[in-house]
Amino acid sequence: MKEEKIKFLSFWAINDSLNLNKMKCQLLEMYNCGLNGVVFQPRNYPGNPDYLSKKYMNILSELILYAKSLNMCFWIYDENGWPSGRAGGLVHKKYPEARCLYLIKTDEGIKISSKNEISSLDPYAGRLFLEFTYEEYRKGLTKNAFDYVEGFFSDEVGYLDGHGVSVSIGGVPWCENYSQVYEEKYKEKIEDSWELLFNDGAGCEEVRVRYWETLNELLVKSFYQPIHEWCACYGKKYTAHVKGEETPFFQISYSSSCYQILKNVSVPAVDALERYPGNGYYPRIASSIAKQFYNGESLCEAIGGSGWGLTPEDFTNYIKWLIRCGIQTFVLHLQQYQLDGEAIRDWPPSLPLHINWKDCFSQIIEEIRRWGKEFKKEEEKKPLFLIVAPTRGVMAGFKPQDSMEINEHDGTNVPNTLSGRISNEFIGFIQTCYEQQIRFDVTEEKIIEEYARVTPNGLNLGHMTYEKVILGNGCCWNNKEILDVIKNKDYLMARESLKQRDYRKNHKINHKKVSLSQSPWKYISNGENQLLLSFQNKKSKIFECSLKVKNEKDIKNLYINSSDMLESLHFNGIFLEPDKQSNRIIYHVPDELARTTSWNIEIKNEKDCQKQPFVYVRGDFLVLSETDYEIRRKREIITPGPFYLSGTKAKITNENFIKSGYPFLGTNITLRKEFSNTDILPAGSLRILGVYADLLKINIDGKCCFIYDKDWSIPLEIIPGQHVLEVTCYPSTYNTYGPHHYLGGDYKVISPDQYKGVKNFADPSHFPTKTLSDNYSFVRFGIEKDLAAYIQIK
Repeated sequence: MKEEKIKFLSFWAINDSLNLNKMKCQLLEMYNCGLNGVVFQPRNYPGNPDYLSKKYMNILSELILYAKSLNMCFWIYDENGWPSGRAGGLVHKKYPEARCLYLIKTDEGIKISSKNEISSLDPYAGRLFLEFTYEEYRKGLTKNAFDYVEGFFSDEVGYLDGHGVSVSIGGVPWCENYSQVYEEKYKEKIEDSWELLFNDGAGCEEVRVRYWETLNELLVKSFYQPIHEWCACYGKKYTAHVKGEETPFFQISYSSSCYQILKNVSVPAVDALERYPGNGYYPRIASSIAKQFYNGESLCEAIGGSGWGLTPEDFTNYIKWLIRCGIQTFVLHLQQYQLDGEAIRDWPPSLPLHINWKDCFSQIIEEIRRWGKEFKKEEEKKPLFLIVAPTRGVMAGFKPQDSMEINEHDGTNVPNTLSGRISNEFIGFIQTCYEQQIRFDVTEEKIIEEYARVTPNGLNLGHMTYEKVILGNGCCWNNKEILDVIKNKDYLMARESLKQRDYRKNHKINHKKVSLSQSPWKYISNGENQLLLSFQNKKSKIFECSLKVKNEKDIKNLYINSSDMLESLHFNGIFLEPDKQSNRIIYHVPDELARTTSWNIEIKNEKDCQKQPFVYVRGDFLVLSETDYEIRRKREIITPGPFYLSGTKAKITNENFIKSGYPFLGTNITLRKEFSNTDILPAGSLRILGVYADLLKINIDGKCCFIYDKDWSIPLEIIPGQHVLEVTCYPSTYNTYGPHHYLGGDYKVISPDQYKGVKNFADPSHFPTKTLSDNYSFVRFGIEKDLAAYIQIK
């Protein structure tokens, strides 16, 4: 029954023309980083060759078989864009009269409104999507390639066109056959009760539960069930996640119940965005259903939008949170096929291939796998509980206009209404259980009524049996017979009894400090330096940047690198040709042209102003600010600039590499020091203090390792004697790609709007409408202190 292996897949964003050799090289790079496979996702795909065309299928078939040769699993994202259901526009082309219908409250009463979009509640649109996408892949791929495809991935198919009509305008999803289905099921007309969906009144709780559950059943029947059955027929796994998973209140607007959707998906999935762990509830929906009804494999589209400032430690903590919630397969959002300007801004980071700590990625995920195995062993020693979510209880009190208060990104700001309070109280209870490391699965009332069976050993739910069941406050029941049997068998457990259990362990360890003799840090070398050019719009499509240069005679090895193809580039009025031998877009600058005290760089962009490329000048120089830096939020440092270049290397201070001339550095800097110890230092005893870096590569007397934990302890045993330590410091990738002018700096979630400076759902609520600053923001980089040694006291 159980799929237990921890797997890492890439959400591979195919945003450029299909080039088989380039894709093979990138696939091999991901394999070398330790990934188990990919989800092939056309995303901002330019249509070369045409999506789902014969040529497209031929190239993809060869790529799939290459993945097979690497023993990498291969999934296919079932759309060209977002959300699933449109077949890259083919459904709408065939069905131009398609409409999304919804109910809206007006001064004249409840009215049906509509828009010309594909509706997930339309069975005909669902059939077209299945035909245009799934059947095309089956017929278009070679037999060997199709046979190797592991499964298909649907993305955020909720009600109507994926945009929550309740959250946006306080409406309620509707479809043409709803009245007939509801009347056949309940022997009454729903139109007579429309008002109760929006306002309280006699019988409103029952009407709302019936309405939202029926709507969910129609969504399953029109979209998820046909695809699920098709995948089962052809031996493919099917995974999907919906929007609004975070809380019971949030899910009503988009799907009514995540449980009922994921019950019709063979690999239940969730989407976990941002840099820091969320609550202990919603990933557990997917993992619980996977164990209860399938083979135990659950999946998470993970860490999207966490920003270029994501550190190895952030990544590790995030994945461990998901493992604690029962998830085993992680689809890392996302790996950009082509890192152009649009891709840099597109819900970053692009990992693992475009982050500064790529060198250590395979080690990081292998350490996570080992931790996961140990966690599972310890977890299975604990009793397992089943907690029932009050999905219907939240539905019963739900009024669509109240959901307009919530944040459409993460479901926060749940209103203080009856429905909202039930949801918030339940999430609080779940979070307490998670923090106390209680082992539990989750379900909801409808699943209990339809699938639960009472046995002598406990409550059976599919493949799982639970000795104790805990009901969330506010649960509603259509059939209380099963609940009565559970109570009579003494399988029901009080919530307070569960909260009294606490499995947290005290890991406090006492240490004593050991004296060391050591030299100061000494700068040894750095990789290639760079400056991100800041352009002003001169006229249509033409941008220019002016720079001051000091000690210009020492400038050498200069070139300009653009993320996107340019129509033209002029350096001090001289037209430069791109290097056609390079696989990057680079322009070499002759030394004699660069050795002037001022530069003017003019580019003509092939794209519009909103998609301005990232253009860097790179070479052997320092990037210095005319104004000083200030520390902000401890981890960040800011300056208004402006920057100038210097060809002469001044003293590089280990405490602050940014101020020393490396604010945008995308490579690394190496330091050295000598130290001596008189006692054996066990592994982990020697620490580096005052570190500001994403990653350190350690070399002590020829023994090497990577470290990234916050205590910066070195996992090597150090024998008594004199030693030479070399430390290679890796800066935050945020310093390369930003957004440098965003008020939030290296914020926990970054979308394209944080680059534009347009306030959106990801911003803190107190931010102004325009969210860009004149300051440049960087993540601090350097080593402020020396070594210290601490030996554990037994």
